[in-house]
Amino acid sequence: MEYNPKEEIAVFSAIRELKEASTDEVLNYLNKQMKMEIKKDKLIRYLRKHKAGKVIAGNYHNGELLWKMADIPAWYSSGIMAICNSTSTEIEMKLALESLNEKIKKEPRIIEPRGVWGDYHTFDMTFETITPILGGWSNGEERKLVFPKIDGKLVILPNWMYGLMRNNAALIDLPQSITYHLAISKGTFLEQPKTEWKQLKVKEGMCDYEMIPKGCKFKLMMRFPFRGSKLKTKQQIVDWFKMIEEAGLDGLGANSKVFGGIIKLVKIEGS
Repeated sequence: MEYNPKEEIAVFSAIRELKEASTDEVLNYLNKQMKMEIKKDKLIRYLRKHKAGKVIAGNYHNGELLWKMADIPAWYSSGIMAICNSTSTEIEMKLALESLNEKIKKEPRIIEPRGVWGDYHTFDMTFETITPILGGWSNGEERKLVFPKIDGKLVILPNWMYGLMRNNAALIDLPQSITYHLAISKGTFLEQPKTEWKQLKVKEGMCDYEMIPKGCKFKLMMRFPFRGSKLKTKQQIVDWFKMIEEAGLDGLGANSKVFGGIIKLVKIEGS
């Protein structure tokens, strides 16, 4: 197999975005959403490599093998992003990736006993965009990414919120595995936003992004475990989202580390 570090990182990124997916679903995401042509047998090699490095895990559900992120420390995901942003050649990327993978092999892992997660609480939550949020869905046009729609209406995807919470778990010393125990619905806007277009420079040329402006409110449902994590009260959830708003490590949508994608919690109901 001809090794390509960009492909290895792309496979990691695809699983992180999908949260849980079969091999075919990962392949489809790489081909259609990330515009990366890769053969299935090559993808399987990368998946096995990530699994051997304990970066991803594989579980069977109804006889089908599903891939998901392992309980990795937040610094590993940050390291992947740093490699993407700071390395210019495949050799540099390969060496940096090997160094990162060697480091995670030495990281102690905490194995949690079965039944440690529980005492679930469901909340209806309303958020407001503080900065614009860029869409990242392909509509088939090259270098043009649209904001996600379901049944013709703009939505905030559940996997966006999973990613936001996973990447900001370190703010309060939560394990990223907290996201495996959350339930999150899609976000529906109180009023459908009027979208605009933003052209940004990417690694190769320019790309047009459909975006929603600041000041848009959306609501969704979240279910949290109060047993098994540091989150024990509604107020702690409010405090976590306040920290994400003011000093978040990541935001919603495409290019969030550069463009913002910041939201704030304005209302929470439930107990």
